[in-house]
Amino acid sequence: YYGLYRQLAEGYADLKMMPKVQEAAQRLQQELDRIDKSDRRDHRRFLDDREEDIFSSLGHIYMMAKDYDRAVTIFKRGVFDGRNRYLVRSLADTYQAAGQIETAEQIRASTESNGEEDRWDRRSRRSEGVVPSTSMVDINGNEIQLSYFSDKIIILHFFSSNESKTNLQTLSKFFQDKKGSLQVVGIMGDHSSEEGRFAKKTDNLEQINFPIVRFNRAEWDLFEFAVGFPIRTVPTTLTVIGDGLLVDQKYYADLSIRALENLVKSTRQRRSSLDRDPNVLWANRVVKFSSQYSDTDWSAEQVLGSPDTYPAHGDRPTAWCPKMNNTSQTEFIRVGFESPTYMEGLKIYETCNPGAIVRVVAVDEVGQSYSLWQPERPETIFVKKRIFRIQLPPTKYKVDMVEIHLRPQANSGWNQIDAIGLLYPQN
Repeated sequence: YYGLYRQLAEGYADLKMMPKVQEAAQRLQQELDRIDKSDRRDHRRFLDDREEDIFSSLGHIYMMAKDYDRAVTIFKRGVFDGRNRYLVRSLADTYQAAGQIETAEQIRASTESNGEEDRWDRRSRRSEGVVPSTSMVDINGNEIQLSYFSDKIIILHFFSSNESKTNLQTLSKFFQDKKGSLQVVGIMGDHSSEEGRFAKKTDNLEQINFPIVRFNRAEWDLFEFAVGFPIRTVPTTLTVIGDGLLVDQKYYADLSIRALENLVKSTRQRRSSLDRDPNVLWANRVVKFSSQYSDTDWSAEQVLGSPDTYPAHGDRPTAWCPKMNNTSQTEFIRVGFESPTYMEGLKIYETCNPGAIVRVVAVDEVGQSYSLWQPERPETIFVKKRIFRIQLPPTKYKVDMVEIHLRPQANSGWNQIDAIGLLYPQN
């Protein structure tokens, strides 16, 4: 459907009928605007056709119309919202057509080397929320990698040349007081400032005691692609746990010590919650399942590993969602763990319409099944998310797999599971 718009625009372009090309772009833009205003579930219908989605078609039509700014915006939306990593190539082509040759070449070099396209495979979105430890160079010529600070909380502060001098001084003071457990890195984009303005301004800020990095247009785009979302506003502060897990993205017009204290406090709480059960094995393979919404987003494989939706909730593509809802069919998923292990509990992260679980079964090394939980009647749940816990005495058998059964009609709406963790005895 969307490809037809592109073919029509190509025909008009060949005939030099540029107003008609612009009209095709306008009509398809209106379609995208309509989709943006529709229910979230309807969004999936335009993401299914990966070869020619709406972002690909509209972006290329804007290119034909030589509206390169809009083409860049649409292609980047396709990468973020449509999960179409192939549009990075189209983005590079757009920069080149707009005369930004160096930016285009840098993006192509980054995506074509070192298996980058393999790492950007669209089979899963579980890499989102992880900040890459890419090599950066600060304004003094020193190389920085976030892995250097793996034992600390990291604050990445994105800002422009218009940033208040007070903000940077506040960050410097806060960093000075917490150097043992904190690292601050300032990141500024060349594309968001006037040439030379930034250098002049930072020369006068002698109190800055943390490294400052300048990203060019390509480096900024590639960083956004790596973390999985656009950095829309500056000043923006991203907080990162030392192992690369992104905790939060916040916008601050005016930074304060109190705001930074709260930011670090929430980060520590998140890190503590992740480490609360040191004796946990997360599911690392899907054995079988009844259905999945798609083989990428909302797929069965989204339950693998530690939680990456929770503590958020709602309709999130980083959790498993059965294909149907509100039916009489019982859905199930069976997952395995790294090795057969004695078990004393189970944690199931229900992040959308919890309460549909009707049975939980453990399977030992030889395939024998054991019922862990099965209520007499469906639960009535009024929370939007929960960690469903099963506590039991340590088993006398080693658990190799766990199977969870859902009955969607037990709770209205789509039911989603983010992660499954097996608790084993600490001794």
